[in-house]
Amino acid sequence: MQPLALVVEDDKSIHLIYKHVLNKKGYNILWAADGAQALELLSRHAPDILFLDMLLPHVDGTTVLDYLRESPHLENTYVVVVSAHSRYENELAGLAGEFLLKPLQMPVIESAIQHAVEQQQDNDVDLSDSAFS
Repeated sequence: MQPLALVVEDDKSIHLIYKHVLNKKGYNILWAADGAQALELLSRHAPDILFLDMLLPHVDGTTVLDYLRESPHLENTYVVVVSAHSRYENELAGLAGEFLLKPLQMPVIESAIQHAVEQQQDNDVDLSDSAFS
């Protein structure tokens, strides 16, 4: 099964960068242009990785992060907070993930994807270890 990514970004010019990198890494991609669309998609899907812009129309990224913290079905989602403002760097409290400062470049996105893969592998090992306890 292909891994799933959700990209929450209102700047369509950045979509091409995400699409190129995520397709190359074998991800299916869901897109949301604002926080309201992201919440609707997250209620139905549990992506392996979420790229979340913080400054969004309608519902902001902080509200989306709060939803993630309250949703057990999303506990293994690797969250990449993306912003041009470093003040959002500490928004990940209680979530697995990292902060990326815009402007984004492909190697930085690839690195975040690799971190998500490593976390998923660690989670899979933890689950298999607990089965033998």
